[in-house]
Amino acid sequence: MYSNNTAAATTIIGESSFSDSLSIADGFSDSKKKILWYIKIMQQAGLEELSKVLKISRMAVHKHLNILLNKGFVEPIHIREGNVGRPKIFYQLTRNSKSIFPRSYSTIASSAFDYIEKRMGK
Repeated sequence: MYSNNTAAATTIIGESSFSDSLSIADGFSDSKKKILWYIKIMQQAGLEELSKVLKISRMAVHKHLNILLNKGFVEPIHIREGNVGRPKIFYQLTRNSKSIFPRSYSTIASSAFDYIEKRMGK
């Protein structure tokens, strides 16, 4: 599931400042906010993927996800690959989590242009 979109999302998350965003989630750590942003960008993510992107242990990601799950911001989805074995657990945002994200379209557009300019030049 690690793709070009993942690389772009990782770069954006790494360059973003979360201090001014996610006002409802003010009590959340930077890692929790990054998890929420990443899942918003990618639509869903698993433990292993989040661990690689955030460069923290799977157990740390698991603990952050449990807190976000208990607060009602993420929900697990089970995806079975093939007919044998356990389904993989991925996480997606809930409807409640949509209220967390600012609707600052000008800021988003500006960030996108800055990113493109850094990658491709003027």
